[in-house]
Amino acid sequence: MWHFDGAPVAPEVLEKMNALLAHRGPDGSGVHRDGALGLGHTRLAILDTGAGGHQPMSYGDERWWLTFNGEIYNFLELREELTGLGQRFESDSDSEVLLAAYVQWGADCQTRFNGMWAFAIWDAREQELFLSRDRFGVKPLFWHFDGRRFAFASEMKAFLALPGFDAGFDGRAVATAILHSIPFEGTMHALLNGVTRLLPGHSLTVRSGQTPSPRRWWRTLDHLPDPPLGLGRQIDHYRELLFDACKLRMRSDVPLATCLSGGLDSSAVHGVIARLNAEGGETARRAEDWQTAFFLGRSDGSGDDERAAAEAVVEFAGTKGVYKVADADDAIRHLDDIMFGLEEIGPLPVGQWLLYRELRKHGMAVSLDGHGADELTAGYRHHPNHAMIAAVEQLRNLKAASDAMGVEGIDTGLAPILADLPEFESFDPTPRPTPVTDVLRIRPYPFEFPIWAEDGPDLAERDRLTRHIYFETHEGRMPWILREFDRAAMANGVESRAPFLDWRLMAYAFALPIESKIRGGSAKYILREALTGILPENVRTRRKKLGFPIEIYRWLAGPLKEYALDTIASEAFLTSPVWHGPRVRDMAERALREENMRGIKIAWPFIHATRLAQHFAAWQPQANQRAAIAG
Repeated sequence: MWHFDGAPVAPEVLEKMNALLAHRGPDGSGVHRDGALGLGHTRLAILDTGAGGHQPMSYGDERWWLTFNGEIYNFLELREELTGLGQRFESDSDSEVLLAAYVQWGADCQTRFNGMWAFAIWDAREQELFLSRDRFGVKPLFWHFDGRRFAFASEMKAFLALPGFDAGFDGRAVATAILHSIPFEGTMHALLNGVTRLLPGHSLTVRSGQTPSPRRWWRTLDHLPDPPLGLGRQIDHYRELLFDACKLRMRSDVPLATCLSGGLDSSAVHGVIARLNAEGGETARRAEDWQTAFFLGRSDGSGDDERAAAEAVVEFAGTKGVYKVADADDAIRHLDDIMFGLEEIGPLPVGQWLLYRELRKHGMAVSLDGHGADELTAGYRHHPNHAMIAAVEQLRNLKAASDAMGVEGIDTGLAPILADLPEFESFDPTPRPTPVTDVLRIRPYPFEFPIWAEDGPDLAERDRLTRHIYFETHEGRMPWILREFDRAAMANGVESRAPFLDWRLMAYAFALPIESKIRGGSAKYILREALTGILPENVRTRRKKLGFPIEIYRWLAGPLKEYALDTIASEAFLTSPVWHGPRVRDMAERALREENMRGIKIAWPFIHATRLAQHFAAWQPQANQRAAIAG
């Protein structure tokens, strides 16, 4: 935080902010004060676990100071280059390499990093604060500015320690998140009053007396390579990039693990790191203990097939597996912790939370995970529809398009649309109204996607599927997925690394044509082919997709029903300035009574918003006596 009026920062405020983020860094904490400027840090020790990695960290006779969440995976290569340029190092941490890179190259250092991060660097001589968020928003960064005080943190809850801070929720933001929790993450809005989300690939330079203004430093379209000609060469290069992405993310001074869902993506990561270790080669800073894969099954027993796939991957790799079942009673006991940890409105990542807690119990602080592959290689169920429309647009003939895509039969709902060969409307990412729009008392924020607004016109000549995936990656589904994994992992003191989000792999995937991603009736074609010999065939070719279990809705119809009924009958719920309480209560009661899963899913965001606002109010004593959500 920084007081623009020159008032000194109180150390106890920084320490309280640290305490609210202790789950993200259970291995230590520190503060640095420079008059009106204060930095805090809670440490998850992964690289140089001793005193050398302590933060806030200084460099250059204490001119520059850093607080940093994340990892710079190519820090060894950068350190060698920086040493040749005259920079000197006292630790073996990637944090010091980050600082030296900023000293050497300024803001241009961002484009040299292969990693995930949210960091702030204070230049004591120039009295300037520089903040940065990684290309795709793997690590979160929020900021608050009221004209006299600037503050930032990895999670909104840290702002509750700020004297005089309004802990109330922004009613329009709540309404927006209730309507569309997934694309809400891709906006600059945040639930708390006066808080802004720094978008992925953006930085912020703060100077006293000036209003902070974010600047975009990363644009994926500017970094698309020319893919090799020929499908075989494309597959080979994809495999090379995936192997290198995993190799870099295996750098750790502490044990690491893999989270397996039983699906292709997480299985791919585990299979590749097993092959890397079998092949030997460069092993600098590679974790010695990497062999364990953790799997979470569904509590209703429907996860049997997924467990069989996970066991097949582990057996094929010659590693070991830890298999757990989602325990409803255990999860419900920790529901408030999970909710406050997520600090957003939407489906609770209960499965991920339980799994990462299991990792930490087994002494694992790093997990290599598979998220991001669906966006790279068109893995979602709706992607083939976009691909078919794109093929029809290009070929103007339904049968020719079907043959090109290798599709044996057309979905009956899609066939009449495609058969008419209309002039298809251009892709529009603006979310459409939902059934709950009518029960809102307050107007949600309009969805403005600045990244898409800038890049969309330059994608006009690309096919519909590529346009759709580009939006999903930067401001749609993927930011929401990254939020779920980051909060669930860090709530348990675990760092989640995603090889598929290596920027080189992402840019390469965007440059590939549709037929390299969907071919022969199969999605993720290039990934499946690249994994030949890496995974058992029944897993490599398997098309079933379940992912981590989201059991909150089923539990609301069972052991959580009283919890839900109590919430919708509460005064805070019924008198909400955001929605018509009695109408939503009646709708929710009917859904709960009939155990209607669709109705329960619609009712959950209202229940969630009410409980979450109460949690935030309870954590700030002066907020207890007033409305938790502002109209």
